[in-house]
Amino acid sequence: MSRLCLNCNEPVLGRTDKKFCTDFCRNIFNNRKNQCENLCIKETNKILKKNHSILTGIAAGKRKKIKKTELERMGFNFCFHTGIQTKKGKTQFVCYDKGFMFSGEDTVILSEMKSQNI
Repeated sequence: MSRLCLNCNEPVLGRTDKKFCTDFCRNIFNNRKNQCENLCIKETNKILKKNHSILTGIAAGKRKKIKKTELERMGFNFCFHTGIQTKKGKTQFVCYDKGFMFSGEDTVILSEMKSQNI
């Protein structure tokens, strides 16, 4: 019984556990299989980088208050962040080394996060 390549259905020669006829077919098969997952990660990272860039441009290492609507106008997406910290009953959202927390309905406080050595 002949084994067929999982990508192109050509006969596979060689080891009994070999699944692809060439490295090229193996790469195409795996890239196609991972395409959806990689696209999701790429889109999420793009949003996180944009959020970080906006925070960096506004705060530049300083604590600052800004209107939520102003951040949204710049393209900031509040649904994406890299972490959440709670201190003294207040929730701070983290985007890499930048932090933001809500103060009232339409005010956001931006801050620089202190690096923690692990």
